[in-house]
Amino acid sequence: MPVWRILDSLSSVTESRWSQLSTNNNPFLSRSFLYGLEQHDCLKKQHWQQAHIAVEENDELLGLMPLYIKQDSYGEFVFDW
Repeated sequence: MPVWRILDSLSSVTESRWSQLSTNNNPFLSRSFLYGLEQHDCLKKQHWQQAHIAVEENDELLGLMPLYIKQDSYGEFVFDW
């Protein structure tokens, strides 16, 4: 049975596990890009909190959805740009 986890960092997902996923070579879905945002504090400065959803079964990464929670949103696009 698959297990769902919420990750507050991509540090627990190795490059070899990430490479098992199909990202269609999209550079914005690469581990190096997304983890680089975390490592260089690009997210904290804009008040974004990582909340990635990982789906695993038998220690195999089946899927991962990069998600972020905005901490200071006014709820309208015109204010959040």
